[in-house]
Amino acid sequence: MKKNPVVKIEDLTLSYVTDKRVVNVYENFSLVISENEKIALIGQSGNGKSTLAKFLTGILPKSAVIKGGTYSLEGVDIFKKEKFLELNKVRGSKIAFIFQDATESLNPIQTIGRHFEELLGFHQICEKEEVRSLAIEKLESLLIKDAEKVYDSYPHQLSGGMCQRVCIAMCLCLDPILLIGDEPTSSLDVLSAYEVIENLRNLEGISVLLITHDISVAAKVADRILVLDKGEICEDAPTQILLAAPKHEYTKSLIDSYNEIPNVNEMGGETIEPSPILRISGVSKSYGSFRVLSDINLEVYRNEILGIIGESGCGKSTLSRCIMGVEENVAGEIFYEDVDLLKLKVRKRRKFSPEIQMIFQNSRAVLNPRRKVLDIVQEPLFYNGLYKGHREEMAMALLGDVGIDESMYYVRPTELSTGQCQRVAIARALVSKPKILICDEAVSSLDINIQLQILKLLLELKVRYNLTIIMVSHDIRVLQNYCNRIAIMKDSRILEIVDKDSLSKGLVHPYTENLLNVSCSKSLETVLQ
Repeated sequence: MKKNPVVKIEDLTLSYVTDKRVVNVYENFSLVISENEKIALIGQSGNGKSTLAKFLTGILPKSAVIKGGTYSLEGVDIFKKEKFLELNKVRGSKIAFIFQDATESLNPIQTIGRHFEELLGFHQICEKEEVRSLAIEKLESLLIKDAEKVYDSYPHQLSGGMCQRVCIAMCLCLDPILLIGDEPTSSLDVLSAYEVIENLRNLEGISVLLITHDISVAAKVADRILVLDKGEICEDAPTQILLAAPKHEYTKSLIDSYNEIPNVNEMGGETIEPSPILRISGVSKSYGSFRVLSDINLEVYRNEILGIIGESGCGKSTLSRCIMGVEENVAGEIFYEDVDLLKLKVRKRRKFSPEIQMIFQNSRAVLNPRRKVLDIVQEPLFYNGLYKGHREEMAMALLGDVGIDESMYYVRPTELSTGQCQRVAIARALVSKPKILICDEAVSSLDINIQLQILKLLLELKVRYNLTIIMVSHDIRVLQNYCNRIAIMKDSRILEIVDKDSLSKGLVHPYTENLLNVSCSKSLETVLQ
């Protein structure tokens, strides 16, 4: 039986127009999403995936110019609804949007409960006294432990993954006819992502448009996959058929990139030295009564790549910030070389900051949007008073090393793709010649081709600059090949530290075994069985 279309776009032509240039995104683009259909949209950054999501919800920036085409929702042109509040009601009750960065979607001065109250009250979903029970029901459906406590918390008290699940729960409360997810699992750990995927796959009576760079997520959720390349759908086929026998060369390249993970053992470089460059002993950290880190003991050896993995909220990022020296009231010892960093006052600690640098997950958020790329890369040198007279030369050399063309030196981050922003962030982290580089989910938000490029780039730079790398990630599939050892974290503690042999032989804790099993389910061979 033929299903009725929920969304119908015909001959859409859309561009971004600024004073300096015109960027054509879509030309005569068409798309139909039917009732209860689940579609995944994949493709590289800059191909127009997020633009499509913003177009569907009517939140395009002012620079976006629609030159032609039609768009209907359940047969009605929603852009004929000119009143702002009326359009807002359509957005919530008809179309719900899960954004990629949940922390930017939540008001930092309001509790999670207040978010639910405003949303459900505006759309008249239920009475005020019923909001709490409905919200907690949806939070618990996403396997959020202690949902009551989460409901009463502020966004800054929750991990990024937890904030993402809160946003998903808010969308599900609205019971929309179309749910748009823009990379909804990219900030989640592998176990939480698995549960969210199961929730999305089992939704009944809701059409889903899933934008993702993770082909395994698309394979598990979607009935149909669309491959977007330069604003055009180059391939559109049922999931099993497209993955088993892709026809377009671009689709083949995406699948090949997903299956290919660089192996640290194949890169050569300096031999790992048995003496640790970093010794962490008895480190504990609390936020009020909430314990984030409990008696962390860890040694990081020179020239190794150490992976750290665990569920959202287990303390991975907090441990990284403790090493960087941006957390206060930390108990224990963190020895870099022979110096306990935790005992140093701010001015003396600053002396070591050039030698321990960090690449953050959301590079676009940490690059100053008002400054040009070449100036951004030199920032650490000005801040630390280093290499006067050679700063611009060093910045240019590193930008070349990370693959940023000279034509990009004098543009601002807003004019770069996500992958280019991440390369600029890597150059800035390396310009002060660090000995330790901490990568906190440095590739999780990137599309698969760019992710592979960045992973290979980091390995090349490790060999070139004799770096010690701490790789914080949700994806044990990557860490298995990429790291010499992996520290498994759970509930604020390090559960165990394993090497490749232990992983391959199954000589691991049951929790680690569970991570491996879920990771294996991400392989395309498993999905296609």
